Amino acid sequence: MNDLRGNSILERSKVYLKKLVNKEIPNDIWEELLNINKIRNCIVHNEGRINTGNEDRDRNIKKYIDQREDITYDSDDIIELTKEYCNHVLDEIWVLFENLYSKNR
Repeated sequence: MNDLRGNSILERSKVYLKKLVNKEIPNDIWEELLNINKIRNCIVHNEGRINTGNEDRDRNIKKYIDQREDITYDSDDIIELTKEYCNHVLDEIWVLFENLYSKNR
């Protein structure tokens, strides 16, 4: 249980899956889930604003959003989701579950 430490539930989940379930999820899937989680945290904890209290993290969130066409932020740094981004999130979760339940990995 001491090995299941990490800064976020996703990090702890990744360690759990690798060490106890012998499932390794590809890094690109985890990276996207971490980005989705950062967006979620802004919405839930900061009323939709990119204002985490950490300039580097805020800059990374903006960089992630700037690279996508399906999510934006306005001049007040308020995140603006689109239906397409919400569908992207669902697709990524689907890919995660496919990886978790695939017998080949």
